[in-house]
Amino acid sequence: MGWSGLGLAALAVVGGCTPSGLTITPPGPDETDAPRDTQPPGDSDVFEPDTEDLDGPDVVMDGSLVFDEQEVHSVGLELTDQELRDLRVAPREWTTGTLVFRDRSYDVGLRLKGNTVFQTMDGKPAFKIDMNRTVEGQDLYGLPSFYLHNFVLDPTRMHERISYGAFRAAGAPAARTAYATVTVNDEPYGIYLIVEKQNATFLEQWWDDASGSVYESGSFNWPCDLNSGSMDNPCRCFEVDREGEGDSAADLQELCRAVRAPDATWLEALEPFVDMEAFVQAQAMEIAMSHFDNYGWNKNNFRIYHEPTTGRWHWTPWSADLSFGWYPWDATPECGEYGQRPEDYANGYLMQRCWVVEDCKTQLLDAVLRAADELERQDVLGELDRIDELIAPYIEEDLRNPYDSFWYERELSCARTWLAQRPTALRQMVAALQEP
Repeated sequence: MGWSGLGLAALAVVGGCTPSGLTITPPGPDETDAPRDTQPPGDSDVFEPDTEDLDGPDVVMDGSLVFDEQEVHSVGLELTDQELRDLRVAPREWTTGTLVFRDRSYDVGLRLKGNTVFQTMDGKPAFKIDMNRTVEGQDLYGLPSFYLHNFVLDPTRMHERISYGAFRAAGAPAARTAYATVTVNDEPYGIYLIVEKQNATFLEQWWDDASGSVYESGSFNWPCDLNSGSMDNPCRCFEVDREGEGDSAADLQELCRAVRAPDATWLEALEPFVDMEAFVQAQAMEIAMSHFDNYGWNKNNFRIYHEPTTGRWHWTPWSADLSFGWYPWDATPECGEYGQRPEDYANGYLMQRCWVVEDCKTQLLDAVLRAADELERQDVLGELDRIDELIAPYIEEDLRNPYDSFWYERELSCARTWLAQRPTALRQMVAALQEP
């Protein structure tokens, strides 16, 4: 089913005023020239997690041991000279290596990842880990695959952790995360975030039917949206992130035709395909967290899952390292500078239409108010302080990250102030938009 991407014009590299002479590229697709993840032998991305008693009778093989939010794990990567050369010469192609976790060794597949956050092995690279690329059916406490994110755009090292946590606490699908220190051949690479991949283990947490496909905005055809292409052949720009067994590409094209209905019948046309209440609530949480590099604002960093039984499509957030309105390309970057106003999230096609169709706009503004309440109910500000206590001892040792402890403390203080003010600010902005 996979649709191959077309070539993407190279993005211009912009030198930001970030520390240590870091050169980064403004937000774009997550992978500019990376191949899509292929399925391991035997399509073992869909499998029953093993039930071997690894650490006692209380261990559940659903990934929860890995995503322990109270712990900073230790992850070791052991690479031969040839495997290191592979990652230097062809960093986006899969090679092999050994993963060490909780004193156990696993033969795994791995490669480097990222567009804006891409770093070579001489810097602080982000990794994709495939547990069953070389050993079919292998998993890490129920996880067939996961990512190690490198924080090279996030001085606080908290944006993704807090944002995804807020989504999940509000009942919206989002990745689980956990912190880890990473070594490569015993050399410290600093603190990372273990991030859940949208594979079978993830899907089974949120939907009764996990046999569908996951698509992402085509990384070779950015920007890509539901109104891309003609009515006869729409949405060819989407990439298959996970190929399901219960649907086909034709299901995506059916959605992309339905969303183009006239305003008067738009919500009615979408009803069989999209749970609009869930959609606007998820988008409202993106707005609440000022995750501007998302579907609504930047038409980027989103995935859609098709649940074949219901026929419904579901939006999930991704790569939320630019939450809290953090924009590191300004001369004097500050948190809370971008993505503040709800009305600016009107670029993704569904969001464009939602702001125009009055009933949908009303739903969205009500959802933003609920998201403001959620930030207070969840005590997101308290979560920031709890994470600070957990990871602060590791920041000064993270010598490969471009943001040192000074930047950590500086942006943490800014984020603390911003989060404290955000619910009230959201309510004021919604009230202004609701005025006749």
